[in-house]
Amino acid sequence: MTVRKKFLWAALSLVAGAFLFTGCPDKPVEDDDPPELVISGANAVAVGETITLTAQKNNIDSSVVVSWTSSNSSIASITSNNASCTVKGVADGDVTITAVAGSVAKTWGVKVGAGGSGSGGTGVYADFYNYPTGKVNANGTLTLKNQVASEVLVFTDSVKPENYIGTIASLSSIKVKLTSGKFYNIVAVQKSTYEENPTQATQASKLAYYSDTQGYTVSVSADSLTGSGTWIFNNSTNYWVSIDSVDGQSTYAVIAPKTQRVAVPTQTNKSYDYKIVYKKELKYNDVTLAISEVSRQEQNDTAVFKSTNNYTVTTDLSLSLDSEYDKLAPSVQLINNSGKSIRVYNGNIQVTSFGELESEDYVALDGETAFFTGFTAGASTSAIKIRSTAWTSAIDCTENFTLEKGKVYVITVGKNTSTEAGASPVTWTVAQKEASEIYDTEE
Repeated sequence: MTVRKKFLWAALSLVAGAFLFTGCPDKPVEDDDPPELVISGANAVAVGETITLTAQKNNIDSSVVVSWTSSNSSIASITSNNASCTVKGVADGDVTITAVAGSVAKTWGVKVGAGGSGSGGTGVYADFYNYPTGKVNANGTLTLKNQVASEVLVFTDSVKPENYIGTIASLSSIKVKLTSGKFYNIVAVQKSTYEENPTQATQASKLAYYSDTQGYTVSVSADSLTGSGTWIFNNSTNYWVSIDSVDGQSTYAVIAPKTQRVAVPTQTNKSYDYKIVYKKELKYNDVTLAISEVSRQEQNDTAVFKSTNNYTVTTDLSLSLDSEYDKLAPSVQLINNSGKSIRVYNGNIQVTSFGELESEDYVALDGETAFFTGFTAGASTSAIKIRSTAWTSAIDCTENFTLEKGKVYVITVGKNTSTEAGASPVTWTVAQKEASEIYDTEE
């Protein structure tokens, strides 16, 4: 099964990003090169959290299964599925993960928590992974650009030593490599202010989807890191929270799940009309597919920053739902067994696997499963249609299900073997399922 992945949010916060649509190809493998395993992934994981390692087989028969072992399962346990391995931090320390394919073996060191030997810093940076290099990698596809005239520290998700990914010099940039196929909240703080008080260092954030093949740039500006007022957020929920302007034209901050005291700089003598939008990562077979909104306007309010230096406003974020999925917009899982490559439309609008407009070169291949978000409750599955160059016209879905929040509609397009004259070349079946049955539920 192939699952298409695509970045959803083009501009989410105070910092500016721009798609590059350029990859960084690896060195080509020659036929006479020796067989090898190339492992990629993170080198550190917090206790109780997981990372995913992948093994690429070069000049090794594709039928050879990759097996994985941990040198100490009391520090890091693993679950594996051939070319991928999930490593879960159990206790502080260092562990070696070994991948074996036939007679070829490759090891990978992982630091768990703050107790291993992987930190490269001293003093305030003692627990930082490989300080100051972090995850800098010339082959990484994420470019972090510092437009501030001082050093900046960057992290994933929240400002914690175990989340450190690199230091950017004044007016410079770095390339970093992260675990592919995941959403990351890229957080930046000024190094000088972090050293003065790590818990109160103001920060800028941007949510980005990292791919090994799709280049992306996140820029940190001086305006996003400085201000005479401070807006502090405490997120006690399991959701990503986007603090948006009421008109939806800008995003003030993106707050990771279960993150406390995120300090966002603001200007005094200014008011910020805002709405709180809760969003949740949607995963299928442990692959992140999209981020779906739970609520458009769970709360509307205005934050006012008075003409006093260091004026602070605190916003506590909470969300109570009977079900984590009951406010999710309806989505569609489409299984293409038609025998043809097809384009998928909602009415007359072509959609991608995440419900956005797409160029005419997008197709769902035969045998592929695609996911679609962005549908509106109250619409009908009968508005979905497919096209193929093998057919003279579009074919409408023959099943009429009214779309409901918190539901996923599994639509299977089959090949019609009927020989009856004028019969449709495809058959349609639709099954309504709870979102919790489709998407992974682990946080």
